[in-house]
Amino acid sequence: MSVRNEASLFYLFSDSTCSSPFQTGELKELEQYYIQQRYGGPYVMFLSHLPYEESGITMLPGGSIGYYPTYYNSVTGDLVRPSPEFKKLYRSIDAEIRRGAICSKALCIDGRTRDYWLTPNAQMAIRAGAKPAVDGLEL
Repeated sequence: MSVRNEASLFYLFSDSTCSSPFQTGELKELEQYYIQQRYGGPYVMFLSHLPYEESGITMLPGGSIGYYPTYYNSVTGDLVRPSPEFKKLYRSIDAEIRRGAICSKALCIDGRTRDYWLTPNAQMAIRAGAKPAVDGLEL
């Protein structure tokens, strides 16, 4: 089982909708590279957290998918909006992820609710004894 803070941020893009290359940077002291968010694109961001164990129970943290409504074209420096074709691609990815998922609502600290989508894999894990890491989520 993984530790609680393991997460990966994936950048999904298509050559047909990407209008400018990603910009990267380097953390020399760590010998690591990173992608500068909102510079180049557009792209879909998919944040995935790995399950972790807490008091002997497998916990399922939430993930997220989204894109920035504007980004900087890395060639011209202009602030631009994603094309309709990109938005259509995003909607198709989002629909595929939600296929077979059920919506569960969780109460936020400000009294509003937030929708969480429990995918088929998360549903199977919950039926096998895992718990969503967000309080109040149920099948």
